[in-house]
Amino acid sequence: FLEKGKKLAFEREKEYVEAQKQILPVEPSEKEKSFISKANDLKSLLGASKREKMLNHLADDYKRQIEQLEESKKAIEKISLGIYSTRQKEVSWALMGGIAEGIAGPGAGIASALDTMEKNEKIRENNLAIEKMSMDIMSSVPEIKRKIRMLENEESKLRILAETVAKEKLVLKNIKAKEIFSNINMSETKVEKTESGVLYVTTEVSFKNKFNVKAPSKVDLVVDGVLIGKVFYGDEFVDKVIVPLPIYGINIKDNFSTKLEGMVAKSAEYPGEYTVKFEESQNLWIMEA
Repeated sequence: FLEKGKKLAFEREKEYVEAQKQILPVEPSEKEKSFISKANDLKSLLGASKREKMLNHLADDYKRQIEQLEESKKAIEKISLGIYSTRQKEVSWALMGGIAEGIAGPGAGIASALDTMEKNEKIRENNLAIEKMSMDIMSSVPEIKRKIRMLENEESKLRILAETVAKEKLVLKNIKAKEIFSNINMSETKVEKTESGVLYVTTEVSFKNKFNVKAPSKVDLVVDGVLIGKVFYGDEFVDKVIVPLPIYGINIKDNFSTKLEGMVAKSAEYPGEYTVKFEESQNLWIMEA
């Protein structure tokens, strides 16, 4: 029985490990989900279209922040108004004293008037405290309005850039994507698993040699595009990872490395090594900065 139990335990453990090694979809955080969605939007775009989309992505981020701040402002104003509405009205001591005097005589009238005056003093103190609390809550509203105006200004600038500047940029036709990629050096490529299970891919890219390209004088040129790699868990294919180049590309004169990022919403529960393989065929081009 002991030998049979050992064999059964070993088989069950093996089944458990194999189940944990399965590549399954994971639930990204909101930030990760946004990144993956934006990267997917870029994977098949060319030339100025990619820059236009990235500028609009950034403008959309500003728009969401504006909406969140607007909601916060409305909530603060509602709370402040609610607190302010709890103020009490003072009672006329002359009226209350007159009523008491008419019922029980002059002595009762004076006592009632004094009592009412004392209560009114407490009401005034309480109202002042309520007003101060309401004003303290509202004190953050001017700063929120300032941030909203600033973000609206930035969003407007980005929309204009996306509609005009990005579309007017020169894109070189005489250099192929394969030639560009062959001059790119990729190092320090890493795959890390986040708390949500998303695979976070980073790589450092630099240029092996200077690009020999012909372009109008005084025009700064950049390499732009999207890199796509295959992520593996051991020998098992996990998924493709989309790694966009920066919004304004990488200047062809730069002789330092640039860190690029990508994410994959799949992984295995069991610990293991993940690697990335970038194919020679990539969506790259050289364009005006």
